[in-house]
Amino acid sequence: NGQLEAARTELERTLAVARDLMGPRAPEVGKIEFDLGLIATDLGDFVAAQRHLGTSLAIDEAMWGPASLEVARDRFALAYLGYGMGEVAQACALIDEVLPVYRAKLGERHDETASAITAAALCRSHEGDLDGAIAGYHQALEIQQQLLGPEHRELGLLHSNIGSLLFEQGQLGASLAAHERALAILTAKLPDDHPELATPLAGIAQVRLRQGEAEEVGEESRGEEDDGADENEKGVGEGGGGDAAVLEFLTD
Repeated sequence: NGQLEAARTELERTLAVARDLMGPRAPEVGKIEFDLGLIATDLGDFVAAQRHLGTSLAIDEAMWGPASLEVARDRFALAYLGYGMGEVAQACALIDEVLPVYRAKLGERHDETASAITAAALCRSHEGDLDGAIAGYHQALEIQQQLLGPEHRELGLLHSNIGSLLFEQGQLGASLAAHERALAILTAKLPDDHPELATPLAGIAQVRLRQGEAEEVGEESRGEEDDGADENEKGVGEGGGGDAAVLEFLTD
């Protein structure tokens, strides 16, 4: 946070100078407002973030038009802010507006497009559309593999997200494979005590626990079937009931 606060202080000084020299609605001022909004979001200062990003959006809409890439970036930043504030529905509505613009302006094979696809997948997950979320994460994974390489840290996070959704669907084998792939990527990039390792580690433990529970249930079911078979054999062998007794009654 210390570095963020220092950057924020420096940008606020730059903003004051830019306003004096260029006017409050200059595109350069809008860019500084945008950067300050991102920093405020990361610091958890949501009131300041809304002010800065709202100003950036207004400047960019006036300068570039509502369908511009600059405005789409403002909206994506506001979506990120809204998600952090717990306003998920509003954030997802913004992301669904941004993604087509990114695809049109940047192309499918671009890191910002991949980030928007990832965000849209998260939205589908919140909406309960697990198939749509998994498809979105796989699409982002394919793009990022081409852009960053298969061992990049960001791909580890995507594999882990996929693993969590597969677990919710009951696909335990596929979930375990995804979490193990995530762990392999992240352990190669991060120290052993890094918090990002917690997600795949917890996912692996969760899958193995569920698999163990399923095995116990299966063993209990097989035991009950074996006990029932023993009881049937006992009844027939002793002649005290079952088919033998029925046949004896009929012949009388």
